[in-house]
Amino acid sequence: MNIFRRHAAEFFAFARKRGAPLFQRYMELEYTDYSEYKRTPDQCVVAVGWYPGGHFIEPRWAVTSDGALYLSAYVRDKRDVVASRKGPDLFWSAETLEAHFVAAASALTAPVRLSNSQQTGIQPDGTIGYRL
Repeated sequence: MNIFRRHAAEFFAFARKRGAPLFQRYMELEYTDYSEYKRTPDQCVVAVGWYPGGHFIEPRWAVTSDGALYLSAYVRDKRDVVASRKGPDLFWSAETLEAHFVAAASALTAPVRLSNSQQTGIQPDGTIGYRL
């Protein structure tokens, strides 16, 4: 298992121990004039970072128990996520990936209030919100 997958699997295990819910992963199949969603056997945890000032870093990302990392994920329904574009890629170097994992793990360990309506940690939709 390469270092990216190992760290992703470790983050998944940590997030689950801290109460992060599972999402069922779907993949989007794009055709010329329409798209459809196919359910996969994968379950994952989903996270999203915030820039200072409370703006989301899009898209969300997801990891599975075996360390598969999906750099493009969006919540489709209450516990369904469409996740594609397996990573890492050009923008997700080892250092960048570690920064996101550490920030998300910190948010699960010690949530921080960002404003009257925002707090890091597990969000109402089940994703893990964190601040870089």
